[in-house]
Amino acid sequence: MCIRDSTVTTLNTAEGTDIVNINDASGLLTVNTEQHDDVVNVRATGLGSEVRINGHEGLDTINLSDASPAVPSDYPAVLPPPAADTVGNIDSIDGLIVIDGGSEYDQVNVDDSANNNAKAGTLTAATLRGLDLPAGVDYSNLEDVNVWLGTGTDVLFIDSTHAGTTQVFGGDGNDTTNERDDTIAINTIAGVTTIHGQAGNDFIEANVDSPVLPQDGSFGSLEPITGFFVRTHVNGLAAVLNVHGEGDSDQVALNFAGEGGALVNVLDKGAPNDGVDSLIINGADVVPGVNNQPDDTFLSVSYTHLTLPTKRIV
Repeated sequence: MCIRDSTVTTLNTAEGTDIVNINDASGLLTVNTEQHDDVVNVRATGLGSEVRINGHEGLDTINLSDASPAVPSDYPAVLPPPAADTVGNIDSIDGLIVIDGGSEYDQVNVDDSANNNAKAGTLTAATLRGLDLPAGVDYSNLEDVNVWLGTGTDVLFIDSTHAGTTQVFGGDGNDTTNERDDTIAINTIAGVTTIHGQAGNDFIEANVDSPVLPQDGSFGSLEPITGFFVRTHVNGLAAVLNVHGEGDSDQVALNFAGEGGALVNVLDKGAPNDGVDSLIINGADVVPGVNNQPDDTFLSVSYTHLTLPTKRIV
């Protein structure tokens, strides 16, 4: 499908298992997938356009990538993990994408895995902004969201997540000593969230806020990012957080404060002697109503290869 004129267009797929390919669009395009299991592939849209995808009934899949429906294969649970797939990018999606999954099980895949630019973005429970998307993505009523970053030194702020599952794949990238690859900072989550650092020196931090959104910031240096993200001093982890550091030297920093429990599974499936990994767990820094609250560090672990069972922090 290619809609080039600035018009209002509606496509109803009705019954059956349908595939809709959007190779270009301008104006307002609405796709109603109606019944049964449908696939919508958004490969390119024009600047200023808006594409609305309504899943209605059925198990629908919406793919955002120039290579869709192809997306990276499921990341296997093997030691060591293979090189990350590089399939597509989202550089040709210039208009706003609005997705309403509807009923039953619906999945959105955002694949930028083949991109080698350094990008910055923000994911919330209802939006994806930045990553060089001029307008971004709005979404609702989904059960599964997958985001593949590229091979550049990306920065992603997860301000919040939806109640379904969310997976973020960092991609293979920079492994130069004392330099960074991907930085993923997490404020709050509402559903099970899994981070795969993949290869490269990745930095992952939880319970932090971003006064300036990454897409509005500047990250010229390849040194690890310090001071950009700030601790919230509250527990924003309302669901299970899984962190897989994988290849090269990764740092995971977990900041805990406030009331309630949090379950975080931290694993590293990199090859033996593949970098130096660090797990840092920080306790409360500032507690309202308590004077002279010390800055407590409960645990700091450095290891070259993690072979122990999953670490559970409650």
